[in-house]
Amino acid sequence: MDASGQQGAIIDTVERMAGCQGKIVRVKWEDKVSERRWGPKNEMARDRIKTKAAELLIQLAHLIRQGVVCRVPKATAYQLVTRGLSENEGKSDIEAKDDWKRAHKGQSPDELDSVAIGVEAPLRCGKLSFTKALAGKQVPRAMEPWMMPKKPVNGTVDRWRRVARACR
Repeated sequence: MDASGQQGAIIDTVERMAGCQGKIVRVKWEDKVSERRWGPKNEMARDRIKTKAAELLIQLAHLIRQGVVCRVPKATAYQLVTRGLSENEGKSDIEAKDDWKRAHKGQSPDELDSVAIGVEAPLRCGKLSFTKALAGKQVPRAMEPWMMPKKPVNGTVDRWRRVARACR
């Protein structure tokens, strides 16, 4: 769950009421970037990414491209592909949420935030991994066709074509 700001107290209350102390994975947008390894060179995330928010959104985009996360709602996909990405001091960073809101008439990318946080929990618990993603590997025959991972998107596509493709 999102534990940024005052939301940590809400998580404490939920854990106390449900009797599951310490079972909820707490994710804070302002945390340090993880030491998780990823990318073709197996580099540390903290060496390539500037903020935790950027890490969460980049890893979500990576998992969608690999076909591990699929059937993302159109509104969420739109929020992801229109969020600006920049290179700062040799590290990747994303457009600030307030800047995105201004550019999109006051809308907030809350759906995108919740999906990004939802993907972080299984990554932290070891249930999901970048290195063990199914894309490109043979999928067991017991899987139904709709469960098969989608092929990754190849090449660089201009911004509007990405939006159109994501919103189909």
